[in-house]
Amino acid sequence: MGVQVPPRTQKCGEFTTTFQQVSPLLAGRRIVNFFDPCGVVQAVVIVTAGLVSSLIPPKIDAVSARRVATANLDRVRVTPAGLAPIRVRSSLYGMAAVDDRGKIWAQYVLGHLGWEPATVLSLTELSGLLVVRADEGGRYQLTSTGHLRIPSTLRHWCGLEAGARVLLVADPDEERLVIHPPASVDAMISRAYAEVFPSDAS
Repeated sequence: MGVQVPPRTQKCGEFTTTFQQVSPLLAGRRIVNFFDPCGVVQAVVIVTAGLVSSLIPPKIDAVSARRVATANLDRVRVTPAGLAPIRVRSSLYGMAAVDDRGKIWAQYVLGHLGWEPATVLSLTELSGLLVVRADEGGRYQLTSTGHLRIPSTLRHWCGLEAGARVLLVADPDEERLVIHPPASVDAMISRAYAEVFPSDAS
C-alpha cells in the first residue's frame, strides 16, 4: 500500500504523520511515516496499535488552549505580598564626611529642604541623632558655601571624629534634617537585619 501525503499545505520542517497497514507477518502493527512538506520521509517507525495514540498529541480547541495558558500563568504570577515595598516617604538621603572642624558639605541634601546659605538653624541631639531645623532664633547657620558645622560638644557626644561619614536624611514634610552618626546607622541596620536574617542572632 502506498504512503498518503497530507493534503494541507505546510512549511518545511513541520512534520506530519501518516499510517499504513503492514503485511500479515506484522499483524497488529502499523508503520508511522514522518513527513515534512518538502516530500521527504524523515523516519519510518513500526509500532504496535497501542502506541499509536501516544505518538499523536490530542487536538485542543482555542478555548481549552486559553485555559491551559491561563493556568500556567497563574503558577508563576507574582503576588503583591512578594513585591518589594514601595516608598512612603518624601525623604532625600545622602552621605557626608565630617572634617576636623566639624563641617559637613550638605548643599545637595539641604537644597531639598529649600535652605540657602546663611540660613539660621537650631541643632539639637535626640536619642543619638542630630536634628537640624530652620529657626530664626537659632544659634547656628549655614556657611556661604553650604556647609553645616556641628559644634564640638555634639560631635563628642555622638562619637563623631574627623573623617567619620554620616547619613543625612532631609524630611521636607517635617522641615528638618536628621544627621545619623555611624552608631545610629548600625542600630537601624541591626534592627532591619534581625527580621530579614533571624539566623544572624543565633
